[in-house]
Amino acid sequence: MQCDICARRHASRLPFNCATCARNVLYELRLENAGTLIDREALGRQVEASVPLGGPTDVEKSRAGAVDQNLLRNSNRWDVEQATARKEESLERIQEIQIQANTLRKDIEDSRARIAKLKASLAQRRSDYDSISYNLLARRATTLDSAEKSIKRIDHRWNTLHTRTAEARVFLCREAANLYGLKQRRRRKGGVVREDYTICGVAIVDLRDLNNASPAHITTSITHLCHLLILISHYLSLRLPAEITLPHRDYPLPTIFTPSSSYSARDVPFPGTSPSNSSGPSPSASRTGDLHPLPHPRPLFLEKLLPVLAKEDPAAYSLFVEGVTLLAWDVAWLCRTQGLNISSNGGSGTWEDVCPLGRNLWLLLAAPVPSPRPLPTDATSTTSSKSQPPLPVTLGQYSHGTAHSFLISAPAIEYMRNWKLLHGHMKIVDRVKSALLGEMAGAEWEVLDEREWVGESEGADPSAKSAAEEEAGKRPVVIVAGARGEGGDADGVSERTKPGTSGWTKLKSR
Repeated sequence: MQCDICARRHASRLPFNCATCARNVLYELRLENAGTLIDREALGRQVEASVPLGGPTDVEKSRAGAVDQNLLRNSNRWDVEQATARKEESLERIQEIQIQANTLRKDIEDSRARIAKLKASLAQRRSDYDSISYNLLARRATTLDSAEKSIKRIDHRWNTLHTRTAEARVFLCREAANLYGLKQRRRRKGGVVREDYTICGVAIVDLRDLNNASPAHITTSITHLCHLLILISHYLSLRLPAEITLPHRDYPLPTIFTPSSSYSARDVPFPGTSPSNSSGPSPSASRTGDLHPLPHPRPLFLEKLLPVLAKEDPAAYSLFVEGVTLLAWDVAWLCRTQGLNISSNGGSGTWEDVCPLGRNLWLLLAAPVPSPRPLPTDATSTTSSKSQPPLPVTLGQYSHGTAHSFLISAPAIEYMRNWKLLHGHMKIVDRVKSALLGEMAGAEWEVLDEREWVGESEGADPSAKSAAEEEAGKRPVVIVAGARGEGGDADGVSERTKPGTSGWTKLKSR
């Protein structure tokens, strides 16, 4: 209630501002106390009336009779009240019991209904089980036979499609080799049959004959080989272990990477040129976190004679020999993956079997092959691939582009594991280097200019000077004395003869 003096209601959080507010708050407590005292006094009078305090007199007896009647009346009223209370309690308990009983009856009905449903479900499941298990073995055999036939049919289609794909690969590879003019030429000289291999009309240089070939001849033949090798690997869906980079814009000649730095998906500048972003790392490289140095490609071209390059620039000589050896190793790896054994003695191959690039490519792409293996005509006659014996590896079978005969599958890895040159490319590089350096150490090299050639010709008869000598006197001449004594090639490989047997040879005494 709002106070007339302070004009606000009292709250527990607000203090009293006047005596009126305090009295108003205390009035309720006083009224409750007064009511409690009145009830107490009435109960006291009732007790005094019920219990006599002195001896009985006539007045008191009369009063006692009245009191007894009052007590009897009060006791009967109390008994009635207690009975009424007990009745109410009994009725309440009966009502609760009835509610509980109804709940239990409902739960029992629900449980019975659920049990009936479970029984019906179990009966249905028993019926289904009986129908399923009826003649189970026969139906299982029929289903298994149908599945096996379907698997065989799909396997036959898969094998047939892969065989056709392999035949298409073989056709493309042989046509590419034919268009590139990969040929074998045999000639007899001194009673010995020599086999030469050409591509685009240029003789393919053996790695052991690099010392005797001209730079233009080596560069031309290797460039054609790189083009053909990349095309063949594309047709066969193979990724060569040593990546070859063909000539393109701002990249005039082919190069090759080592297997560890191949396929890095980075733009590498041509050897001898600086990258366009040489001033610092590019923003894209900084964002991707690719801060590793660029790989260094190995050149597949020559600008000087190999012996001259070995003396003037040993580092460039080592890189070139490593590059051509990696190219030859790529060819040997390609032959091995396609089932061709390049070993001359029937073994797993040596470094000398890797050196003849032309022979290995010709045997793979242009040599006559036996008739292809016929395919089974009936799909049901084929057996499962798990029970088939391993078929011989042929050209176009293994590749990186199909799930069938995948080159990284377990059978292919097991097949390639038996090739001891798989991880020995650096050993082949070292052997080729030592062979070339040993040949240079066993031969005498000298470059004669015009004045030295004229000095040699002063003691001879002027009339005996040939037109070839006049032409040779106009340019420097490389004089070679071969150490192995094998015949040369007319397409750029000079004839290796014994010292002193040619008029074009001048030997220096050591």
